[in-house]
Amino acid sequence: MAEIRYDNKVVMVTGAGGEHGKQIALALAKRGAKLVLQDQFMSNGVKDVLTVVKQAEKFGAKAIGHHMELHKGYKTLVKSAIDQFGRIDILIHCEGHLRMWRMDFPDARLWSRVIRDNLNDTLRLNQEVYNVMEKQGSGKIINFTSNFAIDGETAFSVYNTAKLGVHGVTLAVAQMGETKGISANSVAITVQHLRPIKATDVITEDMYEQQSSQLVLYLASDDCKCNGLQFSSRGNHLSLVNWKLENILSVSDSETPESFADKWKISAQNVAKL
Repeated sequence: MAEIRYDNKVVMVTGAGGEHGKQIALALAKRGAKLVLQDQFMSNGVKDVLTVVKQAEKFGAKAIGHHMELHKGYKTLVKSAIDQFGRIDILIHCEGHLRMWRMDFPDARLWSRVIRDNLNDTLRLNQEVYNVMEKQGSGKIINFTSNFAIDGETAFSVYNTAKLGVHGVTLAVAQMGETKGISANSVAITVQHLRPIKATDVITEDMYEQQSSQLVLYLASDDCKCNGLQFSSRGNHLSLVNWKLENILSVSDSETPESFADKWKISAQNVAKL
């Protein structure tokens, strides 16, 4: 098929200084997008997002960068996109903060910070961008979540809780936007230093970012009609996460704990065979 391009598309990428956000931003720059980038981190005294802006400009892209925390600056980020480019066609929300805190960690204030950075920021930014997209009659949103939220990982219990909620936000946006030209999907990834599979001749380190970035570029394109889906990117394979319900018990209004126990024994055997 013909090359997928983003000429004259205004794309907002959060976490643009990180391993996934940077690769996505630069790939979009090469394909003609106008970029609004955000990140809050620094490397060697230099703001990461400004480094990515300079790299994008080398590909001929128009790009603006914001060094900010999302919970403080999400409204400013959206306003700058409108002031500079007049619209927002695509939001790719990569920003997230991994924290190794279990459910039995005693400091609830730190729990709140994890929920704020990974879930509340997603909700606020999605809402702000959705309002812009609704007025213009079109838009695409891709939210990043975590494979830990799908698989479960005790050391990251609070983080997992927040990231699982990200797909809930995505579903809400997908359902609201379905008749308004707006779509939303999520992509679950595993951050580099916590990947269970070491780099080999089959799975290289670059494949993790490469696979997820190419998937995101497709989801952000006009060719993609996906909506309300969650994908899991794991190096050399990609999965569609299926949250469908399966009926496993036929019940009546006369059930008792004992009858449920008897029926579950039979159903559990059938589930184990799947």
